[in-house]
Amino acid sequence: MKKRKTNWYHFWLGIVPSIILSAMLVWSVSYLQEKLHRFNIDNAPTTEYFEYKKTEFVRVDGKSLVFKSTSKIKQSYPILWNDILRCKDGSEYRFTSVQNTTASSPTVKTTFKTTDWDYNEPFPLGKTCYLKSTIMMDVEGILKRQIIQTEDFVIN
Repeated sequence: MKKRKTNWYHFWLGIVPSIILSAMLVWSVSYLQEKLHRFNIDNAPTTEYFEYKKTEFVRVDGKSLVFKSTSKIKQSYPILWNDILRCKDGSEYRFTSVQNTTASSPTVKTTFKTTDWDYNEPFPLGKTCYLKSTIMMDVEGILKRQIIQTEDFVIN
């Protein structure tokens, strides 16, 4: 009886492509999972992460304007508030000043909470103004945004 010789060349010729194909399959599944995850974040409504009901002017406190915001932070991702004050000059509203505030991990709130906060940028006295706030949360590199605006108010 003849003993069959193992042909290592044929063995490696069969196993190497199998390993490569398996690695490509694992990578493809991982890549598609990441794409789906980012798609879900991108298409989720902002209200799944945070929600602002309103912002309103309260008073002048020395060199600050005090505002009151009602909000609910549902997830703790980095957040940026971009607040732009526009005041009336004649018949038009003009840019007056801007304040940017950040929080790297805001406190999650299960219910809406009203908080006072200070706007510490220059403002004119005796003018009619409004504040436009853009709230942005960075959810794994995807910005979720909400824009709210106060009613007109007079700074006295």
